[in-house]
Amino acid sequence: MLLDIYKQIRKINYKPRQKGGKGKVYKFIENKILTETGLKSGAFAESLLQEIVEDAGFSFEEGDHLNIKPNSKLTKKQCFKPDGYIKELDVYLESKNYQFFSSGTANEKLYGFLAKVPHYDKPVILVFAGEHEKRMHDECNSIWEIYHNNPDFEEHIFAGPIKKLRDEGKLLLTGILGLENFLKEMTND
Repeated sequence: MLLDIYKQIRKINYKPRQKGGKGKVYKFIENKILTETGLKSGAFAESLLQEIVEDAGFSFEEGDHLNIKPNSKLTKKQCFKPDGYIKELDVYLESKNYQFFSSGTANEKLYGFLAKVPHYDKPVILVFAGEHEKRMHDECNSIWEIYHNNPDFEEHIFAGPIKKLRDEGKLLLTGILGLENFLKEMTND
């Protein structure tokens, strides 16, 4: 059900420089999600994540609080809670949902998330949803391109750390619409 709503929302046409259109489109989408699901966009993305995992035949569990390694200088937080966990694959899930056509800090928080990845005791799948998946923006686009070895991003300041996390098997990356196949491919490896 949520996946159908997500696909409908992705079809809404919008021109980024459309005068006054961004707010109208965003309010329309936000109202559509709220009216049809009773969820705000962040909760919608996390519920969509759970729906796709379960439809793929896996069990979705809430992530437990993970403690930051002692004496870590990477972050001031003492612990964090992943968006989900898949026991059958022994991986955590983290959904980054940039609300469709919104102006928020979701993009800016992506690099902060990367500082947490070394603290996960299992691999984590970073799942891009919303505008992140429809039109890669700034940080989201950089992470995606670096992860997939686009040579144009070799000089990016985060190229080394992202590739290191990927190569160590700590960071996996997909979009929400590709998640089901991504998980099924993991069972074949």
